[in-house]
Formats: sequence, C-alpha cells, structure tokens
Amino acid sequence: MNMKAMRLDDATKRERILKGRPDKPNECWVWQGTEPYNQQFLLKYGQRADGVAFIALEQDVVREAVNRLVDMGRHVVTLVSDLSHARRIAYVGVDNHAAGRTAGYLMGRLIGERSGKIVVIAGSRSYLGHQQREDGFR
Repeated sequence: MNMKAMRLDDATKRERILKGRPDKPNECWVWQGTEPYNQQFLLKYGQRADGVAFIALEQDVVREAVNRLVDMGRHVVTLVSDLSHARRIAYVGVDNHAAGRTAGYLMGRLIGERSGKIVVIAGSRSYLGHQQREDGFR
C-alpha cells in the first residue's frame, strides 16, 4: 500500500482555524493502491486521523469498521458509492438510482419500438452505487 501525505491548501487551513482547530496537523493521507482496502486498513488509518473519506464497499466488515471509527469520534464520509446502514456523517455523490433510471430512459428512447436485448454491465456489485444504478436502469 502506498500512502502519501499531502499538505492541505490554505482554504482548508483557514477553515480549521475558524472552527478552532489550528493545532491539528495539516496533512491528508491519500491511499493509492490496486488492491481493495479492508476492515483492518480502515481501522488502522482511521484511528490516526480526524476523518476518513472513501468509496465504500457494501460489506458488513466495512460497515462495522465505519461504525467503530464513529464510536472513536472519527468523522466518516462516503464518496461516490454509499454504505447502507452505516453511521457515516455524510454521503457525497450522485443519486445513483436516478442516474440508472436516466440511462434506462435514454436507452429506451434510442432503441425505440424495436425489440431486443440490453446488457447492463456493472463494475462490481460490491459497491452500493453500482447496485442502485442497475436497479434504476431496470
């Protein structure tokens, strides 16, 4: 796993000062890897940070890790794909069901009155966002 620290920009530093948190380190760790993260990874790095933002795998062990981090007082945000029934503070991303519904609508308009078969390919059903887009498409 390749973790690197990045300096936060001036706007982030100003926001921390305005919120009364100028004493916190101005670092952001970014994981760049080819292997999916796991529960131990989230807990290891989440314990060392004030907050964690990540693209969530829809798995019980990931949900448990998120809830444990929240119990430790960490702020957790899911990006792009949410995590159902987890105590994260926010999800940042599109309405995946609506995106799938829009794609289905457009496909229907393009195909028109002809009958045929449509293939929906999802990268991984381990991501709730992929499941939601597929459900919306149907």
